[in-house]
Amino acid sequence: MWIANVGHIVILALAGLLCWAVVSDALTLTIPNRVSIAIVALYPAWVIAAWPRVDHPLVALATAAAVLVAGYIAYAHQFIGGGDAKLLAALALWSGPGLVLQLLIVTALAGGVLAVAILLSAALKRREVAQRGEVAEAAGESIFRQPIPYGIAIAVGGAAVALRLWTG
Repeated sequence: MWIANVGHIVILALAGLLCWAVVSDALTLTIPNRVSIAIVALYPAWVIAAWPRVDHPLVALATAAAVLVAGYIAYAHQFIGGGDAKLLAALALWSGPGLVLQLLIVTALAGGVLAVAILLSAALKRREVAQRGEVAEAAGESIFRQPIPYGIAIAVGGAAVALRLWTG
C-alpha cells in the first residue's frame, strides 16, 4: 500500500495549481495572480517537508528574483505576458539553481511545440475558409499574429520540475 508523505501532498497541490494556470490561460489568455501567489505560498511547506534535500531557500529566492527580473524585461518588450513572467518566477523558486535550467529548457521546448500547433491550426482554419470561398481575415493580417497561451508551456516546465522533486 502506497502512503503519501507530506512532500508528495505538497507536490500534488503544486500540480493542481499548474492545472489551474493551464485552464485559465487556455480559456482567457490570462493567469490569475492568485495562482502565482499560491505557488509561492506553498513553497515553505515544501521546504519543511523535504528538508534537508532542498536547495538553500535563500538561494532559491535569489534564483526566482533573477527570473522575475528577466521576465519583466521580456514583458516590457512584449515577448511574454505579465502573468507568464510571474508564473515562471514562482516556479523558479521551486526549481532553485539546481533545476532552473531544466525549467527553462522544458518550457522553451513546450512553447515551441505549442506555437507550431497553434500556427498550424490557424493556417488550416484559414485554408478551410478560403476553400469555401469566404474571406478568411482582413487583408494583410497574418496567421503569425495568433495569441499563444504560453502559460501552458510554463506549466509543462513546472510539471517537469515537480516530477523531479517528487522522485527526489
